Amino acid sequence: MKLFAATCCLCLLWTSTPASAQKPRLSGTGGGGTLLNLNGRMADGVSTTAVALTGAGELALPGLFPRWNVRAAAGLDLAFFAGTAFVGNVTLLVGVSRPFLFLSQTWEAGVTAGPALTVAPTRDAGSTWTSTVVKLDLRCDTCPLGAGVYVKLQQIWMSNVADPWMLGAGLEVRFDFSGRPAPIVMPEARRQTGGGGPVVKPVDDNDPDGDGVKGPTDLCPSSARGAKVEVNGCEAVADGMELDAGMFAAGSAALTATGEQECRRVVELLNQNAQLAIVFQVTAADEELANLRFMAISKKLQELGIPGRRVMSGTRAGTPESITLAFRLLL
Repeated sequence: MKLFAATCCLCLLWTSTPASAQKPRLSGTGGGGTLLNLNGRMADGVSTTAVALTGAGELALPGLFPRWNVRAAAGLDLAFFAGTAFVGNVTLLVGVSRPFLFLSQTWEAGVTAGPALTVAPTRDAGSTWTSTVVKLDLRCDTCPLGAGVYVKLQQIWMSNVADPWMLGAGLEVRFDFSGRPAPIVMPEARRQTGGGGPVVKPVDDNDPDGDGVKGPTDLCPSSARGAKVEVNGCEAVADGMELDAGMFAAGSAALTATGEQECRRVVELLNQNAQLAIVFQVTAADEELANLRFMAISKKLQELGIPGRRVMSGTRAGTPESITLAFRLLL
């Protein structure tokens, strides 16, 4: 009955997904750690510490709630208590997660809970029963294999043993079969406004971007007009940098001449910061247009020599339309 109710909840969440939400992500997770039986039965010769292995299929639904993602996972857990017991759990967990930026990486903290069917052919109480599981996890979405840690608390509904609590902890990894990592929470970049129109200055062939760094000493000759640059003529990279609004015509996913110039500007920045990958936060009127614009930018950057693994997406639907940047360490 609990399994049926949880399945109905998932169906309702799926059918109520707004058009602006990110596409669902289907993943597989696996890991291992320790499981501690909190019953204090060592005096009875029952082992209280086990080696635990976990595996699950996970569905993530980003964008259902502001800044939160919905998760559902069906999995199998195995625990081996030396010489005394083997415990297996078939779990169905539902919960939420919150993505955030930290140390130039995208992290995701989550909490899920749900029922489990527990099989434990122990020497003193071999049987099948139900249990409740609560899991907390912290993952690095942009680290190799989405590595992370988890803590799990389980209450087994076992009539002949008082307070059958189990506490587990360990490491786990995630492999995405479809979809993309959860949306990246990025700072809003300030738009510079002024009362008058742009000031047009004659182009100096020896300093085409007008940053005051001339000739071969300017390693980034496509810097944005008026941008503060370093001695090598390049801007200091920072999350929230905004690209020119004229990269695309209204409703279009084709790069304009300004858009191609901005792509060259990004390439120069990446060439001077080989340890970084870049995230394009493309905001457009709808999700499809945002994705198409990111694909156009990614294709152009690859044509200009930037490997695809250094270019990441954080598209979303909304207004006003904009393209901002975030940077993270390339592992």
